[in-house]
Amino acid sequence: MSYYKNLKIITYIISLQLVLSISFAGTTGKISGKVIDKTTGEPLIGCNILVEGTTLGAATNIDGSYYILNVPPGLYTVRASMIGYGIIRLDKLQVIVDLTANADFELSTEIIEGQEIIVTAQTPTVRLDQTSMSAVVSAQDIENMPVSEIGDLIELQAGIVRDQSGGFHIRGGRSGEVSFWVDGVSTTDAYDGSSGLEIENSGIQEVQVISGTFNAEYGQAMSGIVNVVTKDGGQELTGNIDLYSGGYHTSHSDLYSLSSPFDTWRSFSDNNENGK
Repeated sequence: MSYYKNLKIITYIISLQLVLSISFAGTTGKISGKVIDKTTGEPLIGCNILVEGTTLGAATNIDGSYYILNVPPGLYTVRASMIGYGIIRLDKLQVIVDLTANADFELSTEIIEGQEIIVTAQTPTVRLDQTSMSAVVSAQDIENMPVSEIGDLIELQAGIVRDQSGGFHIRGGRSGEVSFWVDGVSTTDAYDGSSGLEIENSGIQEVQVISGTFNAEYGQAMSGIVNVVTKDGGQELTGNIDLYSGGYHTSHSDLYSLSSPFDTWRSFSDNNENGK
């Protein structure tokens, strides 16, 4: 009897570990939409939808709708094609973690073989599926911002204050009430509640700062969530170089007698020669 009791306990522990192991934060988004005939307004069945540069895609169902899951955050070009209709490309469609990007298409009958139309996606003013207060910073935004580390990036968001010790206070909460996530894995330091992992800005694809209510997938937090998604490998080899430089302080006192860059260099050279 005790054997079956122990077996039941072991099975319960293993099941609990499996549940906890798959309870990750969101790292991908979703693309959905509908494809119709531009002339008649009828839904097009079996239209091919492809996210260019990836292996992701879908085909429309009986009512012309489709959805593509597990799309990494970023800007994409979505292509809609069907036999007898012209190809439409939707450029600069932004996919955000845990949210759905809408991409609808209206295909026209193909008059010229190889006819193709390029449309630029518009950023929605209000996202209907967003249920919390959050700020999203993409890799393109990070390149244009005057920040040297991810802490500076987080500090620039509304409702966040950084104290002298480096802790973040979201909407008046304590620094230990913030949860940090990287690629779906919690990196919060259990000792002081700070981030236990530093990531270079060049390796970040998207930063999501949730300062209000958040979904059940995030735990161990009361004030807010900082969710970081790193970049994936692509087909092109890219890189960047960052240069940092400092200035000098000009003084006319006896203690600081150097007053110009030329004098600084000359005095530095004289000291080296005297020291030989």
